[in-house]
Amino acid sequence: MKKNKVAVAQFSTEASIKKNLEKIDDMMSQARDNQAEMIFFPEEFLTHKISPDDKKGYAQPVEKNSLIHDLSTLAKKHKLALLAGSLPTRENKADDHKYFNTCVLFNHEGQVISIYNKIHLFDVKTTDNPTKPEYHESKLIYAGTNVVVTDTVIGKLGLSICYDVRFPEIYRQQVKQGAQIIAVPSAFTVETGKVHWEVLLRARAIENLCYVLAPAQMGDRYDGRKTYGHAMIISPWGEILQQSQEEGLLYAELDLTAQHNLRNRFPALNHIKLM
Repeated sequence: MKKNKVAVAQFSTEASIKKNLEKIDDMMSQARDNQAEMIFFPEEFLTHKISPDDKKGYAQPVEKNSLIHDLSTLAKKHKLALLAGSLPTRENKADDHKYFNTCVLFNHEGQVISIYNKIHLFDVKTTDNPTKPEYHESKLIYAGTNVVVTDTVIGKLGLSICYDVRFPEIYRQQVKQGAQIIAVPSAFTVETGKVHWEVLLRARAIENLCYVLAPAQMGDRYDGRKTYGHAMIISPWGEILQQSQEEGLLYAELDLTAQHNLRNRFPALNHIKLM
């Protein structure tokens, strides 16, 4: 079985959608030149620096969503499968109170082949410091309900977003559905990222014997709060194959034959008692 090359982005979103799309276009060109078959972008990679009110304006149903249309055009242009870490979407155009934080997967022809709405919403206070505001995603975002695994050009891919990584049950369900690779596009906070990011990603890889691809948002979001970055690619044995603290692309070849052999000789997934 051939190895499948992927590109995983560390991305610093700008306030201009147009500039972000230009940056994405350039990264996709680089990935295609490096023979990648799929490129992965982080959570809110187009809208991280846009206020919630402005973001709502982009939250249209998938079939009418202008951001999805723009990304579809780029996937088709570069003939490159693309994972859009998350975009604002709605099921009903008339509903303007909340939206879904939606991971959108495109094939190399620009067709949307799968979507996943973020299940676990980040309603927390990351520090005891009274001057630091809390996060309350559920005020703006509807929680998704469906676990998603999709056949792709690189293998069976399980979709998740950021805070989902703290809830291992979602990944157990994905493995039960045949997942070989887990995507965790994120915009992790600095406070939590410094102590939890690597540990959580490696744990999800090890306990599920899956590749973990974690494109990361770096820099500031719309309100000035900083994100952690540190994009990673992790092997099914929990080894960090690639990581970065700079904006740009990480590359790795995913060897699904080696993964299959690992799962056979170390059959921990067959020993699960409580599923």
